[in-house]
Amino acid sequence: MEETDFCETDASVAQHGITKRQADIAHAMVRYGKRADEIIAQYGVTEEEFTEWVREGSFSEYASELARGFARADAPYIWSSLLDSAKEGNIQAIKLYFDIWNKMQAAKPKDSGVVAVDSEIDSIRAEIFGDD
Repeated sequence: MEETDFCETDASVAQHGITKRQADIAHAMVRYGKRADEIIAQYGVTEEEFTEWVREGSFSEYASELARGFARADAPYIWSSLLDSAKEGNIQAIKLYFDIWNKMQAAKPKDSGVVAVDSEIDSIRAEIFGDD
């Protein structure tokens, strides 16, 4: 199979301290859902070479940064899908939504001890459960 070139610029690759080949492999690992051993075989990388990349650290840091970036980019689609499932009455989706909401609220700094109702949560509750 031919290597996938996802057009990472030379400057960006150099900034991260990795090669273009490493950047392409990291991209394939993050986006294509294949196991790492399948991807490195596809690109003709030995297990020893890959292990050295991981031990050195720059490759792993780049792959992690790339994964976080793609996760942030996918978040609106996932959130929308979760809300659609909740609106359709999926109890697990509704529970997950409120679990996430409660964790976000718990992470916010407490100031006066007064609980403020967020208009966004009220709107979402109305969408899911109606205006009752």
